[in-house]
Amino acid sequence: MSSEAVSGSSLKVADLRFGHDTGLLPLLGLIGVDGMCQRMKSDKSWEKWSTYDRIPMGSNLQMIFYRNSKDDILVKLLFNEQETSIPALEPYRAPYYRWNDLKAYLSGKYE
Repeated sequence: MSSEAVSGSSLKVADLRFGHDTGLLPLLGLIGVDGMCQRMKSDKSWEKWSTYDRIPMGSNLQMIFYRNSKDDILVKLLFNEQETSIPALEPYRAPYYRWNDLKAYLSGKYE
């Protein structure tokens, strides 16, 4: 997200990035999106993991940014148009995360 859009000094209303579902799968795991970050032994993964079921072609991750009445920037995550969460990150008020908390978490600086 551009700093101009966050600061409110931009008229930009959307910032879109596109890629393949095979690139999205490791990103979802790295971020720790609910249901996409479980660890298991590789020789047993075929029993519980089906990519067509978890990440079908055309999958998407949306980060929707809001500014509340206190001028906080809040973010809601949607995976395939469904609200999702990051279990390792405390939400501000579910399903919303403070942008500063999410940004710190994604950069590895979250406490």
